[in-house]
Amino acid sequence: MTSRILYGVMAAAFLSVSPYDASACGYHGAMGDGLSAQYPGSIEVAIALREAADAGVIDGRSLAPKKTDLFGYHRTVQRLYRMRNHIGRRDLEGMPSFSLLLVETALWSRFTTEGQIVSVAAHTDGPQPGEPVVITGEAVIAAIDAGKLAWGDALERNLIIVIPK
Repeated sequence: MTSRILYGVMAAAFLSVSPYDASACGYHGAMGDGLSAQYPGSIEVAIALREAADAGVIDGRSLAPKKTDLFGYHRTVQRLYRMRNHIGRRDLEGMPSFSLLLVETALWSRFTTEGQIVSVAAHTDGPQPGEPVVITGEAVIAAIDAGKLAWGDALERNLIIVIPK
């Protein structure tokens, strides 16, 4: 019982000092469920995620429903930052800002470029009017980050869908 209280206090403290926006997603109490129409294309990605997990392309354990999990949230945000760094190694001339939706948790993030600098704002309210949207899953970002999946393969398998302006 004492450890349960301690974990509760630690989680509350962790959330109170979080540098991220705290609108609800699967990590903060509002469950994203991969099979709801969160945005056009999200169901296609959710189905592709399940097929890829069944085929062993991505880790199927990450597709399990999420509970409030601040450590998982921060792990995902760190992956998004690594994705930003990966994007930042490319020529960014003319690259538009875009929003990214992770379907399992309904977590929105926004990537912006200014010159050769890429910024990411994790945990946004959704896309800005008229900007492109990238829909994918946490398992895809993790597999790409680990070098187990290439961007092109993810696009070909509909694990990443890009909806232009």
